[in-house]
Amino acid sequence: MTNVFGIATDGIRIFAASNNEGIFVSTDDGTTWQKRKLDPDSVTDSLIAKEMRGMEIFGDTLYVFGPWISKMHVADTMFSSYQSLNLGPYTATTIFVSGEVLVVGGGTHEGMFRSTDYGITWTGSTYPSMFVHVNVLSAFGSTLLAGTYDTLYRSTDFGANWIPVYSLPPLGANLSCFHNHSSGLYAGGRNSTSPLLLRSTDDGVSWISVPPVGILPTTINSIASHELNLFCVVIGRGVYTSTNVGANWTISNTGLTSPNQSNKIIVKGTNVFLSTYLTSSIGSGVWERPVSQLTDIESILVGDVPSSFSLDQNFPNPFNPATTFRFSVPSEEYVTLKVYDSFGQEVTTLISEELNAGQYEKQWDASGASVNNPYASGVYYYRLQAGNFIQTKKMLLLR
Repeated sequence: MTNVFGIATDGIRIFAASNNEGIFVSTDDGTTWQKRKLDPDSVTDSLIAKEMRGMEIFGDTLYVFGPWISKMHVADTMFSSYQSLNLGPYTATTIFVSGEVLVVGGGTHEGMFRSTDYGITWTGSTYPSMFVHVNVLSAFGSTLLAGTYDTLYRSTDFGANWIPVYSLPPLGANLSCFHNHSSGLYAGGRNSTSPLLLRSTDDGVSWISVPPVGILPTTINSIASHELNLFCVVIGRGVYTSTNVGANWTISNTGLTSPNQSNKIIVKGTNVFLSTYLTSSIGSGVWERPVSQLTDIESILVGDVPSSFSLDQNFPNPFNPATTFRFSVPSEEYVTLKVYDSFGQEVTTLISEELNAGQYEKQWDASGASVNNPYASGVYYYRLQAGNFIQTKKMLLLR
């Protein structure tokens, strides 16, 4: 029930930031949380919490900032020390830190500014002299990327100089996030009214647009990954998953009270963590789901979108111990796929979530309900329901 605008991990702990409560830390993968103060003074700490809109971790240091305040609050990740950095005439919407070099993206007409003495003095970027608004900064090795409402910029000298490398279409476009994946660098945002996904395979020198098939029109706000799988937050839509490096996406909102409040997504270990933040506190907070639950529904969409619902015969059939179900959905629908025994008793629910139009495969491993209680040989039924479409087919498990 807390508005969480930011979530990050140092590989050991998870940090969550709320603008109405402050900073929380979990050392047990989100099972329990402890509130931490940036400033020992309760009044000042409460004021900082109200001002916070951004949070980043660099090394063993936590940086908290906001787009309306000219200070950046800094604490070590153990919260044993705290300080405030004056940003001069600027405010911060996004930051990058490397040693004593701080690069900050500012709000409207503030552009990019930089300090080489850990915030004592600041200078504006020499090129371009003014951004309309800097939305996001991210570093990948020696490459620093900046996203604005109309251009993607690249720097190889920690923000001293910038080169435009990709121009966004006019009217309503923006960049909101960057992510480094084994298949390349990704940039997410909005292209007028449609989602925008860019990829670079040459360290950010050149970029191509990747049509995000399956994502409904709005903004890609955050991207994370686990092995070959990509996850993204789409503003007003929730969480999407891609198992083919961004070519196709499926909605993954099962269990979320208010998926339209999804904000930032990260991966720690084998779990995905999601922060939710909106004016309403219902459904807000931090959510967790295993990676395996988000990646075991495979989209196999090829060519045109299916024109009708269909449920194919499972294959192989008969089977032992695993079989695969294939089905088609012509429009966005809430889909359930369940397995029943010969007495009509539900055995398991394989799918229960909203899916985009496409063709899908889902595998069922019937090796056993438990180690000492395996599924028996015999006839089973599988039932697909999507909107008003309902279809049931029979299959045979042979041991």
